[in-house]
Amino acid sequence: MTRQGIWKILKDYGSEIGIGDRMTPLILRDSFAVHILQNGGDLKTLQELMGFEDMSVGIAYLSVTDIHVKDVFNRTHPRA
Repeated sequence: MTRQGIWKILKDYGSEIGIGDRMTPLILRDSFAVHILQNGGDLKTLQELMGFEDMSVGIAYLSVTDIHVKDVFNRTHPRA
């Protein structure tokens, strides 16, 4: 299976459920990363799962999950 084949399959599924051009391999990858972080995953694990060589790439996903990170901090830190 080629990357173009995967892209076409995602496009077809996206069209079937009414999201058309918004379904791409990159969006699927980004969604995976955000879900990992939102559900308690840490950056080191995300780095290994996603194959990032540099941790700064994973940190970019934190901006999407800022609300969750702040909530966890407020719930768990004794001086929050």
